[in-house]
Amino acid sequence: MPQLGERDLAVCIYSLGRLEYRDAELLSQLFARTAAEAERLLSIDLSNVVSGCAGLRVVPPLLLARVVEVAVRKMDDFDARGISTLLSSLSSVGWHDERLLHRAAHRLPLLVLDMNPRALCETAAAFSASRTWLAPTIALL
Repeated sequence: MPQLGERDLAVCIYSLGRLEYRDAELLSQLFARTAAEAERLLSIDLSNVVSGCAGLRVVPPLLLARVVEVAVRKMDDFDARGISTLLSSLSSVGWHDERLLHRAAHRLPLLVLDMNPRALCETAAAFSASRTWLAPTIALL
């Protein structure tokens, strides 16, 4: 695994999630390395990592905390699909972070017109499930 770059790690987690393939030892190594490399991931990679975790139905606390921490700082890099994937995937594993939701709420007015109906629904559902009612954001969606 040392030969994998940070983007390769994200793709592996995403792919394993799509396949719903769970190997505890492999996932443990992937999650640890990805958490360590999270700062170097692109916004789409951050979304894909969380989407993979949702597909696997696992909640690796260190990895998700690092992804959220980095996503908060890189929120301006997210496009419409990436932000909806990130929020809906985190919501589906029961991970809610108020800082992330507030940053996303400030970013959404710039992206909402680029969202397809599915992305709009997923984003609204993520805000609703978090119990963080940001009325202007929900109204916007």
